[in-house]
Amino acid sequence: QILSEVESRRKQRQAQQQKPEEEKAELPALPIRDLGGTALPRLLELVDAPDPATRASALAALPATTVPAPMRMAVVRKLLVALDDEDLRVVRVAAGSLGRLKALAAQEKLIALLNIEDPDPAVAAIDALAEIGSALALPALEQLAGLDQGTVAGAAARAVATIRLATPATPAASSRASRP
Repeated sequence: QILSEVESRRKQRQAQQQKPEEEKAELPALPIRDLGGTALPRLLELVDAPDPATRASALAALPATTVPAPMRMAVVRKLLVALDDEDLRVVRVAAGSLGRLKALAAQEKLIALLNIEDPDPAVAAIDALAEIGSALALPALEQLAGLDQGTVAGAAARAVATIRLATPATPAASSRASRP
């Protein structure tokens, strides 16, 4: 009798767990991009939430929203502040978001992150600098690429190649390349 009671409760729990999934399946997900400017104020509030996972989720969503030109600097400022977060997951997400926004104002702070001990935020900063096309970061990235430190060195080497491809050659560099 106890076993049948336990089995009955288990089936009830399973049925309750499946119902929300079925309800979710009926409603199509609304991409943040479709919300336009209506999501932005709420996301900017959530960036300051006490929970690191909430902060990271809000930071990750910012580049996917339509950011009106007058609000762009506010968004970039929030992301720059998040680079100093105590939770390294938040730092990693903020770096990635700055890269997706191609925020030139973030270059110096992202370069400073290159020497962080945890490889995840460092790689995120490297990738962001590559997305931005930061010629300013080339010396630091070349130095990291020259080190044999696995993931960080590989990401730095890829970033150097990406930035060099995206950066137009200067006349002086072209004339030096054509010399024997």
